[in-house]
Amino acid sequence: MQRFTMDLSWPLVLGRLGLHAAPLLRAARLPADLLSREAPTLSADEYLRLWQAMELMSPAPGLPIRVVEATTPEGFSPPLLACFSSPDLATALERLATYKALIGPMRLTVSRTGGRLRGEIAGQPGLDLPPLMAMMELMFKVNLARAGTQHRVVPARVTVAALPDDTETRLCRAWFGRELTLADTWAVEFEETEATRPFTAANPALYAIFRPVLEKRLAATGAVAQRLRAALVEALPAGETDVKRLAARLAMSQRTLQRKLGEEGLRYQDLLAEVRGDLARLYLTETPQSLAEIAFLLGYRDANSFHRAFHGWTGETPGAVRARAAADRIAAAAQ
Repeated sequence: MQRFTMDLSWPLVLGRLGLHAAPLLRAARLPADLLSREAPTLSADEYLRLWQAMELMSPAPGLPIRVVEATTPEGFSPPLLACFSSPDLATALERLATYKALIGPMRLTVSRTGGRLRGEIAGQPGLDLPPLMAMMELMFKVNLARAGTQHRVVPARVTVAALPDDTETRLCRAWFGRELTLADTWAVEFEETEATRPFTAANPALYAIFRPVLEKRLAATGAVAQRLRAALVEALPAGETDVKRLAARLAMSQRTLQRKLGEEGLRYQDLLAEVRGDLARLYLTETPQSLAEIAFLLGYRDANSFHRAFHGWTGETPGAVRARAAADRIAAAAQ
């Protein structure tokens, strides 16, 4: 069972939220000495229980906003420092997608769609994120852009799988500066100008220091599949699907990569098909790109190859999926 390390920022964040550790841990059914341990860890279930206890004991509405604004680089979280030291938001989100497995039971998929940078958050397989936790994850991406650029970035689009109560929805909408669009996924999109706006604290030397530490921690988690997903999203538009080259991106041999995937019950070809399928649905339902352009972005030689593969995954044609998404948007707009 994978466990997630609680870094030094947790006590700092709880203090800024006005939450006392002892009753919080008791409500979450966690050990009373958890935060005083040298390297405290949480299972996925314990992580969710801790969040639910935070919701229960939060003294006021707007918990996602307050958590995000209480989370700053000086909390000495290596994954966060890796993000804040990035040259721009696009790089920061790619790093976050790679190191997300160190932070909690979630995965982040980053893609470029319709001239925008998109970050989609989801729980690990079989895990549904509580709505306020998912909302907080989206807010963190926006706050990363704002803190990194020292500019009030307003996302181009925010999609949510569920709306909280009216008070929380109103607070979240005001914080984003954007309406919340109901959809099947939790995602935030940024215009290209925001994705490439320079970060004021860009520090490649700092990242060079932390990267070996983070890679070592990732290797210890065994979460190779999540790292490979992030590498595939970046490599597919260049037509790179060779397992040996992708293994080299992850600083391991092809044999080691396949062995580690096997330990997680996965095969490379199955994971490649899963990533292509997820991205294909995104491109078909959220962008106006042609089938030929989508085929290129997914690393196929031509649209016919993509068409055959997509039908094999879903039993549907790409055109049928796109037409249904368009009809759903028309129906939603008419309501």
